[in-house]
Amino acid sequence: SQIDAHIHILQQASRNRPLRLALRSSAWGEDGDASFAGQYTSLLNVPAGQIMDAYRRVVAGTYAYEAWRYRLERNYREHEIAMAVGCQIMVEGAVSGVLTTYADDAGQTAILVTATWGLGLPLMNGEVGGDSYILERTPPYTIRSANVVEKPRRLTAASKGGTVWEDVPPEHRRKAALDPQQLLTLAETAMTIERYYKRPQEIEWVFRFDGELRILQARPLRPQPPLAK
Repeated sequence: SQIDAHIHILQQASRNRPLRLALRSSAWGEDGDASFAGQYTSLLNVPAGQIMDAYRRVVAGTYAYEAWRYRLERNYREHEIAMAVGCQIMVEGAVSGVLTTYADDAGQTAILVTATWGLGLPLMNGEVGGDSYILERTPPYTIRSANVVEKPRRLTAASKGGTVWEDVPPEHRRKAALDPQQLLTLAETAMTIERYYKRPQEIEWVFRFDGELRILQARPLRPQPPLAK
C-alpha cells in the first residue's frame, strides 16, 4: 500500500534507528476561526508496526464526546467534518513548549513562551503547567519577565514505543526550563516564521537533547490580531 511505501521511506530517513512516528490530527477547520486545541487525538512515539492502529485511533477521535460537543456549540455540521492524520518522525525533547508571537503584556505586544521538561503534549492539552516567559518582539528580544514553576513530572518517549511519565530529579523541578540563549533562538526563529507567513503565529517547538531546536507546528494565531507596521 502507499502507507507501507511511505513508512519504508521514513525508515530509510531514520538512519537505521528504530522508526518512531508522531501521529497528529489535522481536521477540517482545526486551525480556522475556532481553536480545537486539546480536542482531537495525537499519539507520540508510535512504532512502525502500529501505524495503522494509531491512524484509526486518531480518526476515531473525531467523534470523541468533547470534540463533538465543541463542534455542536459552534454550529459545525457533522457532514462538514473530515479528518486527516499527519505523520512526522518523532523528535524526543529535553524541553518542549508553545510560543505565540503576538501576546498582550500590560497593553504592549510581546512574544509569550511556555515551556516544560520532556515532551510538550501534556502542556498543549492542559494536563500540566509550565514556565512562562515574555519577550520583546524586536531584537535583541529582551526578556521582560520569567515565571518559573515547579515541574515535578515529565512525559518522555518509552524505549518500546509510546510514552511514559517520569519524576523530574528534585534539583530540576524548580529550575528554569529555558536559558537566555534558548529564548533568543526561539524568538529569532518565531519572528522569522511570522514574517514568512505575514501574520502572527502559534508555534509548537522542542529542543532536542543535543540542543537543536525543532519546529513541530506553526499555525495562524486565533483570533487574528493586526500586525504592527
